[in-house]
Amino acid sequence: MGADATLQVVPYYNKPTQEGLYRHFRAIAEAVDLPIILYNVPGRTVADLGVETTQRLAQVPGIVGLKDATGDLARAGELLRRLPSNFALYSGNDDSALAYILLGGRGVISVTANVAPRRCASCATRRSRPTCRVPGR
Repeated sequence: MGADATLQVVPYYNKPTQEGLYRHFRAIAEAVDLPIILYNVPGRTVADLGVETTQRLAQVPGIVGLKDATGDLARAGELLRRLPSNFALYSGNDDSALAYILLGGRGVISVTANVAPRRCASCATRRSRPTCRVPGR
């Protein structure tokens, strides 16, 4: 057993600059052999990984994707337009996962999938026919 990738959250508490975020993630990418997925969750970290910084980081070898927990669909569209096609964008919020997938995102890194993995996988793979339903609705 082992890891396929590493999920690296935006540093919290010390409120880094965009250049600080770039250097932080680049240093991690240079130090590890696993692919890195960045995790932007400004509602929890108080630091937001900007679109331009994400675009710079997408050029760093080993950084392969972003879990975006901003919930901002306009931002997701902008990221998809600006990032290389081999850079994966994942929703970080279950409630916006389907919208991200329909915009062209690769899927969701889901909290709910921990308790309902089959249902969540079904929703994520039915992009052309989204028929998944929330129990009780």
